[in-house]
Amino acid sequence: MKVFHATNPHTESLGDPDISLPKEVWIIDDDEVDIFTIRKMFEIFIPNCTLVIFLSAREALERFQSTPSPAVILLDINLPAFTGWDFLSAIQQSPVTCPIYILTSSSSEIDEQRSKEYRVEGYLYKPLTKEVLQFINKAHNLSD
Repeated sequence: MKVFHATNPHTESLGDPDISLPKEVWIIDDDEVDIFTIRKMFEIFIPNCTLVIFLSAREALERFQSTPSPAVILLDINLPAFTGWDFLSAIQQSPVTCPIYILTSSSSEIDEQRSKEYRVEGYLYKPLTKEVLQFINKAHNLSD
């Protein structure tokens, strides 16, 4: 599994252009402990994914608007300045779509209801569990 922070990307050439690249999963979260936990879960259960870590939703939005979309986005909504809600609002009219899961520590029913106003696949609670990760993997063929 490759992991890199979006602010310091490191890419490697895989040589043969016929080899399919690992699927990218974007993690948009500012909590280093949560990021560490998510990385470990992917290392164990879906090691052939490329994780791209964004500590800022604004930075993720800039990348979303300029590159092919990832296989899946795991988005924290409680981010400073430009929040996960801001990210969702900004991409609402985008023709580009990809599965987005809100992954949050917020147990607010208001937040959960608000998530239904956007194109999100699910509202998930931290910490990420093996069962939830396996569900996402199966739903989006991340380990292919």
